[in-house]
Amino acid sequence: MFHLIMKDIRIQKKTFLLVFFYSIFMFFFFEQSDAQKSIYTVMGSIIAYMFILRAAFFDEKNKSELLLLSLPIKKHYIVIAKYLSAFLFCTISLILSGGVGAILHITGILINLPLIRFINIFTTFISLGILISIYYPLYFKFGSTNTRLLNVFWFLIAFSVPKLLAENKNIQLISFIKHIHPLGLSLFVILILIILLMISLFVSLKIYKNKDF
Repeated sequence: MFHLIMKDIRIQKKTFLLVFFYSIFMFFFFEQSDAQKSIYTVMGSIIAYMFILRAAFFDEKNKSELLLLSLPIKKHYIVIAKYLSAFLFCTISLILSGGVGAILHITGILINLPLIRFINIFTTFISLGILISIYYPLYFKFGSTNTRLLNVFWFLIAFSVPKLLAENKNIQLISFIKHIHPLGLSLFVILILIILLMISLFVSLKIYKNKDF
């Protein structure tokens, strides 16, 4: 399992350089935006998703699945490793974006840029969890090439939702959520996410088990 997860990281050395420059661009892009407080969640989710997409692309390009299936590796290990690697990518993306943000803030280049907070980390993991719960079943069913349209959809949401929420602070749902105790809301969200991920994992395992290669 560990080697399957590390495989997805080793093949993406160039991706680290790409997301580093991307994070700098994003900080300047959102500098004067009301959605600046959500910048770490947006960046963390997008960068993690970029890692996920690149890993899927390289697997398909190099026909890695055929090689793995020729080895004494159980299919469910391959599927579970994908889900675990996604959260590892999320951790890496938060470290990268948080580190770059701290440098820009401390050096005074973007003095108004807030430092990363726990709420940013929490919402990033929640956002990515929802994203992969939808993406991976489709990926295991149709492959990375055939899910490109879905990728465009996710990136559009990532850019538009924070700005929409920032510009519409009086949305009833947002007002309702603000009156819920943070701990209760967090536990509820985590519970829903766990259920969603379990369903997604079950579907992915079923699809991959019955898939013809």
